[in-house]
Amino acid sequence: MNSDIDILIAKSLSHEASEVEMIYLAEWLAASEENKELYLRLAAYWRSRVESDPLLDKEAAYKRLAAKIKPARRRARFGRRFLAVAAIAILLLACGLSAYTFLRYRSATATETFVYIAEASIASLTLPDSTTVSLNKHSRLTYTNKYGQDNREVALEGEAYFCVAKDQARPFVVKVGECSIVALGTAFNLRCMPEEKRLTATLIEGRIRFEVGKLAVTLTPGEQLSYNAKDKNMNVATVDGEIITAWKDNLLKYKSISFADFVNLLQKQYNVKISLTDAELGQSRVSGTFDVSLEVGQILEMMQKSLRYTWRKNGEEYMIYMTSKPQNDKPMRKEQ
Repeated sequence: MNSDIDILIAKSLSHEASEVEMIYLAEWLAASEENKELYLRLAAYWRSRVESDPLLDKEAAYKRLAAKIKPARRRARFGRRFLAVAAIAILLLACGLSAYTFLRYRSATATETFVYIAEASIASLTLPDSTTVSLNKHSRLTYTNKYGQDNREVALEGEAYFCVAKDQARPFVVKVGECSIVALGTAFNLRCMPEEKRLTATLIEGRIRFEVGKLAVTLTPGEQLSYNAKDKNMNVATVDGEIITAWKDNLLKYKSISFADFVNLLQKQYNVKISLTDAELGQSRVSGTFDVSLEVGQILEMMQKSLRYTWRKNGEEYMIYMTSKPQNDKPMRKEQ
């Protein structure tokens, strides 16, 4: 076994892992079914050998545990730079949830931290004050047990749609790095992918306030604020809220955009390569809605009803070609 992950598993099973260490562990668990199976086997053995005897030397017990269970697995790489924080207890459900991972921590001062990590599908959850959240894929929401008591503050990485319960005494606050989104009772979409270095807040109804440093900007329904954390640039524009929030219903909506922009949407949504070989075709304007459960080929076939082109798939790449011939009973598509 890799020594770092071995130590991390042992600390989690003995309730001595830090919050940061548990996030590392959750990411390792999500990496493969093999890792989850290994953790469950280790946990079962640990409970039978360690928790039944509180006086047992845990370090010696884990050495016996590691010697007993040695399944072949891909070695996980973790650094040794674990942050020093208060000892915490954990409720870990990462091994059994397909929609999201839920982590719960308790510090020495009885403060609990709750972390929801959406994985390969959209997750829906309700906060203690009845605020509802749709959490997009590969996103993370964090809050503590002080939520609804001392404050209504959460932290977000990724994308989420919030429908906020009204509470005049305790504003709802979403923390994103140095920025904050403040609301009382409203609905809004927030996107903040760490790799993009950009925050995008779209107000659907009610009112929200964006704050960073000494700057504060209030949005009204239909407005979208974009903030670039790298160069500190900010822009406010009017947008179609239904298009921005279509993801929470597993839909891809677009309205009067170029076919070239539509192709870019498909590439981002499905993480595929699509080559558009004709500039004139790329300038065509399109509007519509698709269920994201459809395959790329199915969408391209449906688009042929309004645009004259043919397409084929070469390996992992989709190729789209302009044609002047009208679409007839004979299919123009060729797939290899």
